Amino acid sequence: MADSSSIDNERAHKFFSAHCFNSAWELIDKPERTPEENEQMIQRTMASLWHWTQRVVEIGCRRYTRLLHSPSGNRGVFSFTGGWEEVGRGLASQGQFP
Repeated sequence: MADSSSIDNERAHKFFSAHCFNSAWELIDKPERTPEENEQMIQRTMASLWHWTQRVVEIGCRRYTRLLHSPSGNRGVFSFTGGWEEVGRGLASQGQFP
């Protein structure tokens, strides 16, 4: 087993998010799936989302930390929740969000 200090989390999350996503699509594209394959498809999709989310959190946290410690102290540039609110409003205005 590899020493945990030698693992690059950012690269690992990037690799596994893509790998799980692609392998889920292999199952999605099958015209007939077994119940076990349906379960694998769901699990792979959830794993892809989890790794992707971890990657985004790492990137966002680094950016937020840099802003907090910037000489100007400009914290208004980065608003994670505000950004998602705007995405939701945009989708709702196009009838794509309940």
